[in-house]
Amino acid sequence: MTSGETGAAGAEIAQAATRPYIDGMFRAMVISGFMALCVSAGSLAAPEWRSLGPDGATVNAFAFRPDDPATLFAATTSGVFVTHDGGDHWTLSGLAGREVSCLAVGPGRPGQILAGTAVTGPGTGGVYRSVDGGSTWEPGLAGLEDTQYPSSLGASRPISTLAVDGANPDVVLAGVNYGSYSSWGGLFRSTDGGQSWTLRTYFNNIRSLTSDPTQPAVIYLVANPGVKRSSNGGVDWAAANQGLSYTAPNGNVYTAGIGPIALAPSRPETLYAAGWTTTHSVFVTDDGAAHWYLALDLDAGYIAPRSIAVDPGDHRTAYLAVRSHGLLRTPDGGATWSQLPDLVCGEDFAGRPVPFPFKVVAVDPSRPSRIYLGLEGRGVLRSDDGGTTWSEANTGLTGASVSAIALDTADPSSMWAATGEGAARSRDGGRTWTAANTGIGEACGRYIGESGVPVPYCPNLEGIARVGGRLIATGECGTYESTDDGDTWSSAPFGVFGRPVRDPRPGGALFLLGTSVLRSDDGGGSWQACAIDFAEYEHAVELAFDPTSSTDLVVLTNWQRVLRSSDGCATWSDLAPVPRFSCPATPWFYGLSLAITGRGTLLAGTPCGLFASRDRGQSWLQEGEADLQVPALAADGRSPWSVYAGTIGHGVLESRDDGVTWSPSGSGLPPARIAALAFSPGGTRLYALTAGNGIYELLLPHAVRPRLSRPPLRPTRPERVR
Repeated sequence: MTSGETGAAGAEIAQAATRPYIDGMFRAMVISGFMALCVSAGSLAAPEWRSLGPDGATVNAFAFRPDDPATLFAATTSGVFVTHDGGDHWTLSGLAGREVSCLAVGPGRPGQILAGTAVTGPGTGGVYRSVDGGSTWEPGLAGLEDTQYPSSLGASRPISTLAVDGANPDVVLAGVNYGSYSSWGGLFRSTDGGQSWTLRTYFNNIRSLTSDPTQPAVIYLVANPGVKRSSNGGVDWAAANQGLSYTAPNGNVYTAGIGPIALAPSRPETLYAAGWTTTHSVFVTDDGAAHWYLALDLDAGYIAPRSIAVDPGDHRTAYLAVRSHGLLRTPDGGATWSQLPDLVCGEDFAGRPVPFPFKVVAVDPSRPSRIYLGLEGRGVLRSDDGGTTWSEANTGLTGASVSAIALDTADPSSMWAATGEGAARSRDGGRTWTAANTGIGEACGRYIGESGVPVPYCPNLEGIARVGGRLIATGECGTYESTDDGDTWSSAPFGVFGRPVRDPRPGGALFLLGTSVLRSDDGGGSWQACAIDFAEYEHAVELAFDPTSSTDLVVLTNWQRVLRSSDGCATWSDLAPVPRFSCPATPWFYGLSLAITGRGTLLAGTPCGLFASRDRGQSWLQEGEADLQVPALAADGRSPWSVYAGTIGHGVLESRDDGVTWSPSGSGLPPARIAALAFSPGGTRLYALTAGNGIYELLLPHAVRPRLSRPPLRPTRPERVR
């Protein structure tokens, strides 16, 4: 992805689109052949990247430190965050850019934290361990390979759940599913604190592990069908499904599919489990899963029970987070349930309340009146009065996914961000942010219940642009426009759809990229189609503007086809295509980026490295390493020689010799997944938009004319597959 060439002085916006992307293999920041520094720019210390937010993240799990409940770890889609003051302030603990699915902390060794990650790219799934309270992390992948069911993932396995033996912190169990969406899985056991593993047995779709704190050898496992119980530390397992059966409409009897499960710390024989029968249901056992009884039968309008937590001091009080209906509480062991108030993020198109998108609920073990809710994309909510009132607890939780930003040239402190949870707005240069979603996606539903009622949500936005007094944004449900700085949004006319890209040249037009390319010369008031003949399933993914011309623009498609127009988009000619993918990263990341430097050089970022054309697109040469993933490019409008590249796992790189050699740009940027790059009006600041770590800002040095030292380039062979 790229923001195009938005760095020209006076550029009004910066934008870029989200792609399916994934963290590359973590390795040293010195990349042989690509990172050779051939630019002499003085001996000044590297400028520091500064985090701007927006605060918020998708929180998958919580874990309290046993000896200090004010210390809470949050597993997010962008790493592990930690708070030492009960959620008032968060900091990134580690595993930046990785999707962390679960956490485990054992009472016998409170400084040891285990994190399970999802497979979002080569080498990303597995177990990571910290033995110093989250300050540093190391992988524990040895033995996660499965010789009976081998795969290209090797030891990189998606970890769904972890459990630490309460009596021996060296003994750890890990539930592994063999593909990102695979239902088949295995149970692995470690006897050295998570450093190495052995496969114990196979289960179908492992979801959860929980152990009895008073009898560490007693462990409960959720895997289809129902619940399993072990009384010898996970060596042997027996079904524990009595009471979980139901009769389907076809007359057949099945075992309920269980999702979340929770054990009551004050009475470990009591467990709560939520799952699906003919509807969604909640079951309770008071005898250690020997018998279950139905406690709550949710009607068809209730969708996706996500998490259960039990009051640590009262086994009869439990909380159930439901995706469609908020947070439910029972004070009497499941006999009655009530919906907690003050957990509504807005209204749907029919005026009905829409709850926050819950993922996980947790209760403070030393202070039961304090409850934490982890949300999709919106971070953490906290209640200090048992769920009566709630407030955000997101300071420092910079885990938002940002795909684009729009800037106001008349007021540099005003900016808008397209995020995974809609639009966000800042009036103070990014120090604070507020949601600006009124009218976006209100008539669109991600889930449809049996009642046929849509469940609205704040949609993922893929792009945003500001032209004059008009904002244009595109998301999952369509393209929207706002004429009041984002206070309210309305749907664009039928047929107007695509990611907005603004031409930064003087008097530049606005374009929408999709299965067609649309152009507007009046700030989005009216549109005309550009005459591009796309093939079936082909669409425009990037648009770059030639700073050496007032009319030339170049389109890059998802098929890596490259087209140039010299008359503003009326006619097009095909250039040489960017070489096709031929590297191991291909199945995991399909992001493409495009930029044109001030010297007319075309640069294309792919999953298989960076390519350059210095003959106006007649041929392409590969620059540097073939496995470096480059989803973002942006040319510096202040200097024809300067260009920046956003990578996956290696931060932002800069070149001051027209893309010949590259070096790290600035310091202090976590190894995040860079989704886009954008310049401030005037080009003095560079913004790195990340997939899960928010926005980072870098104050750029003055433009420098470089001393060139060019190594020979090697031609690519697009047809050769390695």
